[in-house]
Amino acid sequence: MIDFDYVCQREKPSVAGEIGGKDEYAIVDAIKSKKLTKPIVIWVAGTGARILPAGLQFGHAGAMAGSDMETAEAKNKALKEVGAIVPDSYEDLDKLIKQTFDKLVNEGVIKPAKEFDPPKIPIDFNDATRLGLVRRPADVVVTISDDRGEIVTFNQVP
Repeated sequence: MIDFDYVCQREKPSVAGEIGGKDEYAIVDAIKSKKLTKPIVIWVAGTGARILPAGLQFGHAGAMAGSDMETAEAKNKALKEVGAIVPDSYEDLDKLIKQTFDKLVNEGVIKPAKEFDPPKIPIDFNDATRLGLVRRPADVVVTISDDRGEIVTFNQVP
């Protein structure tokens, strides 16, 4: 995150955090110590965890809050208190990113990238596959590994 502050033309000053762990507090400390000075729009996901059973894990990494400090609410509050731009809910995140971006453009801090039409794809993927111009999609899906839960297993062996 510290490198973020040195990038001159950062267009979308936004960060996504998650419930559990304490990484977002490094951002809090960096803002407090003035190592991060650019506006940062951030949302720590997982605010709905408080209405769900205790110990429930979220996402592919099994994120969960092990203490009050690791809750999404605590992290969002700490970030907001030091000046990060934190929406009241996820539904407002896109609006705050746009407002912050527009403000930085109006202040001359950043210049928006020029819009362009993407290049035309010269041939349909299925046609290119049939003609042997590109690799075929995989024929086999392996399900021997399992990363659900706290311990990854391979062929049911940790």
